[in-house]
Amino acid sequence: MGEVARLNDACVSSPFFNQQFYEKQRIQLHRLLYRLCWPFINPFNIKTMGFDLYGVNPIAPKNNKLEIKALEEQIKKLQDDTELDTADKEERKWALEEKIESLNPGIYFRNNVWWWRPLWNYVCEACDDILTEKDMTKGSYNDGHKISKAKALKIANRLQEQLDNGDVEAWDSKYQLMLQKLPDEDCGVCDGTGYRLKPPKAGAGSIPCNGCNETGKRKHFAQSYPFNVKNVEEFAIFAKHSGGFSVF
Repeated sequence: MGEVARLNDACVSSPFFNQQFYEKQRIQLHRLLYRLCWPFINPFNIKTMGFDLYGVNPIAPKNNKLEIKALEEQIKKLQDDTELDTADKEERKWALEEKIESLNPGIYFRNNVWWWRPLWNYVCEACDDILTEKDMTKGSYNDGHKISKAKALKIANRLQEQLDNGDVEAWDSKYQLMLQKLPDEDCGVCDGTGYRLKPPKAGAGSIPCNGCNETGKRKHFAQSYPFNVKNVEEFAIFAKHSGGFSVF
């Protein structure tokens, strides 16, 4: 996994990297996997660096339905347009689909792995009478576990109650305090000495360690997992309008 992360960092830091194009390609790929290919590749247990949740039967807010319908009609007309080249057609289609997703929050929700773990832990804690043990466990994997429409709505209502009564904010405060109190850890690259072996080897050596800036210490690993109220709010809205959701 470390090598994958290093390759990803190198790609993103490249002067040729286009964030907008990358994000669109990623979303389109996940759509293909979910709608067409997932049953065939899932046996290989393919993992991602994040969690993509797809609404099973997204229910748009009433005030947005007419606008969504108009956008869907534009997509249909676009597909029938024979004058546009394929690249231009796809670019316009993506733009329209992004607008639809913004108007229907139940279509898609994403967290990277660092944000998802604390969020899902909170959901499991708050909804332990709604979710089964299997739901709680499977929610931490990218294998397409489905949460039913009834459960999704109960989760949304429970989270909204706790947002309204201040429970989420209180949890957030306690969580941040817990992270702040965590002690630094010995650097695993240099075994806490401040000097490492020649890359790619890890361990105590004679080369100044770039993993800890020669201090021998790094922040506690748990501090890599953030939590905040806004993320809970956005997930609650997604769950409410998702019509049930699958976790990939």
